[in-house]
Amino acid sequence: MSHNDIRQILEKSSAEWFKTKGYPTRPEYPYILKNKTDWRKNIILPEVFDYVMERKQARNYPFPLHDWLHHGLSSQAMLFNLLGPLVLKNSLVVLAEPFKEAGITWPKQIDGEFEYQDRLAFNELQTQPTSLDFVITDHTKEPKILIEAKLVEKSFGYCSRLQSTVCSGLNPVNGILEKECELVSVGREYWKVLIENDVLTEETLKGPTCPMAVFYQFYREVGFAVKTNSQLVFLVDERNPFFSPATDSSLPNRLIKSLKPAVQEKVKIVTIQRIFAEIAKFFKGENWVENLAAKYDLNSPK
Repeated sequence: MSHNDIRQILEKSSAEWFKTKGYPTRPEYPYILKNKTDWRKNIILPEVFDYVMERKQARNYPFPLHDWLHHGLSSQAMLFNLLGPLVLKNSLVVLAEPFKEAGITWPKQIDGEFEYQDRLAFNELQTQPTSLDFVITDHTKEPKILIEAKLVEKSFGYCSRLQSTVCSGLNPVNGILEKECELVSVGREYWKVLIENDVLTEETLKGPTCPMAVFYQFYREVGFAVKTNSQLVFLVDERNPFFSPATDSSLPNRLIKSLKPAVQEKVKIVTIQRIFAEIAKFFKGENWVENLAAKYDLNSPK
């Protein structure tokens, strides 16, 4: 299945779902809600929307909502729909078996939170810090499993400095870090964490191209997981060839190989389909599960 195929499938299922609900959409793009402020209609359960807004207002640090949260193919909206009900039902244990199958160690007495961040991990004291889509904590409230969701994305986010005149894209490790990397010069500690924790293979660490130039998000999140002593899960749609664990050339599979073996053990891929299968088993026949299947075409074969 090509990326264009999966995108068309999800555009169609989202458009049909919005239509059955009577939600206004953009005439030319029926899989996008008419207004950005309509994003609550992209969330299946009203109580999940209420929970997200309550958490956003209760926190004393940013809770970033994506600009395209009103888009039917929004990965953030998908994650709210997939995991939000589990949080409200105190049923995150539903994730245990799929995560264990992937090689993730499952903690005891778990809790969960959307949009987890820690400014001190990379000394990100200004602007928006590194934020993971979801965190599973243990009884100590320490992060144990970090989750990054990808639905129809084709890439990991790249470094914003790459498009500026201050970054050549060359590997700064081969020179003087403070002079070669603007992020290092302003105090960000991405490279410090990667180097001090022996995260990268020698080939990646000393290669001619900066690994974070194009795959900035991937290496930031891996570094964040290492710094916080957490495991990292990429939650992906198995039909997306850019992220599918079944495709050797997919981005996660290729990039995980650039990590030292000890770090590779902490970075895994789990599919949305595997999680949905477990949800459907635990909550068989519930209306929100049927809506989840319809909205993201989860009952159709690959």
